[in-house]
This record gives sequence, C-alpha cells and structure tokens, in this order.
Amino acid sequence: MIESELDARLVKICCMGLKVKQHLGHSITALYSSFLGLKSKFDFNVCGEGGEYETCVFDCPLFKQAIRCETRMNQEAPDAQLVEIDPNDFAPVAFIKFTTANCTLVDKDQETLDRHAQIMEKRKAKIAEGKDKYVKPEVIEEESKS
Repeated sequence: MIESELDARLVKICCMGLKVKQHLGHSITALYSSFLGLKSKFDFNVCGEGGEYETCVFDCPLFKQAIRCETRMNQEAPDAQLVEIDPNDFAPVAFIKFTTANCTLVDKDQETLDRHAQIMEKRKAKIAEGKDKYVKPEVIEEESKS
C-alpha cells in the first residue's frame, strides 16, 4: 500500500501501544516505522488485521481526485471530531467523526497523475505476469469481459 502511494489514514484505534495524538489521523506511510516498533513490543499486526486500527483512503492511484480533510488529532481539526470510547493510556479506543461539509475533492497536479498512471501500469503488468499473490490474471480477464 505504501509503495502504491495510498494515502490511508488511521480513523479508528483499538490496541495496546496506539495513542490518540500520536497515531490517530496519521497516514500508514508516516506511521510505518512506529508500527514496526509496536510489532516487536506488542506483537502488533502492522496491517491492522487483528482489529488494531481502521483506515480511510484519502488518495490513491485509482482516484481521479484526492479527498482533502484534516485528520490529525494533535492539531486543531475543524474537519473532524474526536470520539473517545475508552480513553485509557494502555489501549485507548477512539475514532474520528468527519464533518463532510469541510472535506473537499481536489484535483491532482499533472505530475501526480502521471506518477499514479505509472504505478497502475506496473501493477497491471505484475498481475498479467502472474507475479501478484493477491490478484490472479484470470480475475482481471473476467472483470474486463463484464
């Protein structure tokens, strides 16, 4: 996901080691090294597969426009409201509630569009060559027929 330039941000946390101001609202790209530390300390699943966190994607190569919305909880964030279910210091449970009136779609610059097109072409080639462990070439062929 990081190599594909997904702007996926944590919108819910529920795990030992994750902190509201340090992690909630930040991108997985920015948090990757922190996640590796949590993995060794708490057996944290870096991909969030154990329910440690939930994300929302604000931009990726598939999007024609990006979503602009302030999500970091350590700043004044008029676009989002912090909801703390269990604010304990050990394993807090919290999520971001967005006020959609302040979130907008923004056009990508040409350089970003070109870079994202290259990422998608590399991805398609990898799938076509059968070198993708998540998507098989026959799935792509079936989808293109419909």
